[in-house]
Amino acid sequence: MIVDVSRGEVRVVGPEDLQRFHVAVAPDVADLDATLRSSGFGRLDRETGDALIAVAAVRRAVQGRVGAGWEEGFEGMLSYAASKGWLDQGRSLIRAHVEPAG
Repeated sequence: MIVDVSRGEVRVVGPEDLQRFHVAVAPDVADLDATLRSSGFGRLDRETGDALIAVAAVRRAVQGRVGAGWEEGFEGMLSYAASKGWLDQGRSLIRAHVEPAG
């Protein structure tokens, strides 16, 4: 699953792929932190350069686009992320690396 950021919009691409998770940023995005915050998708960790993506925003973005087993798979992905230290204590933010789109 990819959190795609371009033209001031944030969307989830490939939600059925729960084996990968990152943020892809188009060259036209001048301020990733502001775009993530204004869209309700999270924020940028300025110390590490990683994005902190809101779990609730991901769920909202994929609603109606995924099958019945998706939630169970997503919970598995979150558990894996937690085991690696990529999920905050409240299980509300997923740490994701940021890479250029394309």
